[in-house]
Amino acid sequence: LGAAATYFLLNPEVFFGLLGKDATFTGRTEIWDSLMRRSAEQPWKGYGYAAFWGKESMPANWVRLETEWRVPSAHQGWLEVLIQLGRVGVVMVALTYAVNLALALGRLPTQGVREGYFGLAYLAGYGVLTLSESVMLTHHNFSWALFVAILAGRFLPTADPPRRRRPASPPSRCRARRASAACDPFTDDPARSAI
Repeated sequence: LGAAATYFLLNPEVFFGLLGKDATFTGRTEIWDSLMRRSAEQPWKGYGYAAFWGKESMPANWVRLETEWRVPSAHQGWLEVLIQLGRVGVVMVALTYAVNLALALGRLPTQGVREGYFGLAYLAGYGVLTLSESVMLTHHNFSWALFVAILAGRFLPTADPPRRRRPASPPSRCRARRASAACDPFTDDPARSAI
């Protein structure tokens, strides 16, 4: 078993061939290599939000020439953020993801099934999805909208706020006198409560 695993690790083409898959993840690795070369030209600030994939974009056209097809996106969420917003953008999105994950974990003890488990499961699935699809910071995308909604929900108060305890009820003899005369529940003196 160990020898077979080592063989497949050293020869991934054979492993993917047995699965009927391509070792380039259907051409994605070629896109990623080309995009890494383009991102090296603008490493810190990127090319701008939603600016890279325009029809007249020279860097995008270079990617299309290198891969020999009309590439519409990076097909990888983190690389898409890198190409658009640079390293600074990747760090900011990573911090947002980490905060969302931490808040989901923090709400598990109090919200549990109602909110915490769903958010945590979705964030895990979303994290896996971003490895093969460009779903981060994409307008009109349900996956990103749900990510933002889960994050926004973390900053709302919990559904069941802690209830305040009511003060102890007044003594019973004061309660009996209330019907006929004013009564101060703290002193149990009808004359004082009239003041």
